[in-house]
Amino acid sequence: MSEIKEFGARMKDSILRLLGIWSFEPAQKGWKGYWSARASWGEVAGRPGLAFGFVLNDRRFLLNFCLGWPVFYIRLRFLERWTGEARDCMGDRWGFSLVDGRSIHLNWRDKTKIIDLPWSWDVVRKSELLADETWAHDFYGKGKRLTWEERKALTLWKRELPYTYVLRCGEVQERLATIRVEEWECRQLWLRWCPLFARVRRSIWVEFSGEVGEGTGSWKGGTMGCGYDMKKGESPEDCLRRMERERKFNR
Repeated sequence: MSEIKEFGARMKDSILRLLGIWSFEPAQKGWKGYWSARASWGEVAGRPGLAFGFVLNDRRFLLNFCLGWPVFYIRLRFLERWTGEARDCMGDRWGFSLVDGRSIHLNWRDKTKIIDLPWSWDVVRKSELLADETWAHDFYGKGKRLTWEERKALTLWKRELPYTYVLRCGEVQERLATIRVEEWECRQLWLRWCPLFARVRRSIWVEFSGEVGEGTGSWKGGTMGCGYDMKKGESPEDCLRRMERERKFNR
């Protein structure tokens, strides 16, 4: 069995070298876990999309196109003589792209026009749990928005609970986690008037008493706050304990 795996790994490396690929990142777990590869001629990413245009990135001029899957970035070396030394290295774009099947991005140099498609999701309400366990609602669009004074006067529901995180090296981080509860309602643009097909997501927002994660003490820094979605029938504390078991902070 090990010989078969070794043979497969050698074949994979040979194919990558044949295609000129010097860096390959396999897909990670999750529905957005796309693979990507870099080569002397450009880059390719294993994700769906629709795009055509040009990208100036780190003084490299790239042709970007995708007709469903995958996404290509082909380097156009003959155009790079006109980029100039003064160009911004995280630069300009020309063309269009369909992002997540929900919006069209039109790019011209450093300007972007975003056109949301009718089936894209839009936030219509944010609610926060109050200390008396009622909800304060903040509506978007044509709904009633809370004023700054009204928001400042709210007494939010909060709990301070111990939180333990174990680094890869085995070091144990003991923190205090202050949690509150939020609820978000989203509707598709063409059905903003209809609550029947709305998506409602309830989550906890967590603030730690100190940095958490692998980046603690580094120039990147650890995590100081995050959100985590609650499951149906789950209490805020149960959600925090599940996050304590499941979530990894890699920075």
